[in-house]
Amino acid sequence: MTEAQPVIRQVSSRIVYSNPWMTVREDAVEHPDGSPGLYGYVVRPDFVLIVPEEDDGFHIVEEYRYPIGRRSWSFPQGVA
Repeated sequence: MTEAQPVIRQVSSRIVYSNPWMTVREDAVEHPDGSPGLYGYVVRPDFVLIVPEEDDGFHIVEEYRYPIGRRSWSFPQGVA
């Protein structure tokens, strides 16, 4: 069995931003029709998500989410 060729070809890649918790990369790509494009993505180290259960319910935390400008609820999580 042969491997399928990628539909989108990576032309170059660069780090746009990096800190100890994540790296944002931007790839220049070429679509099957030859047109150029950009693809941005976040690279994160291994992480853990805790889903604590107690008395038929779950514990969640409320925290301020800067990108959306408001507080929201989520399960506790973090990176090593």
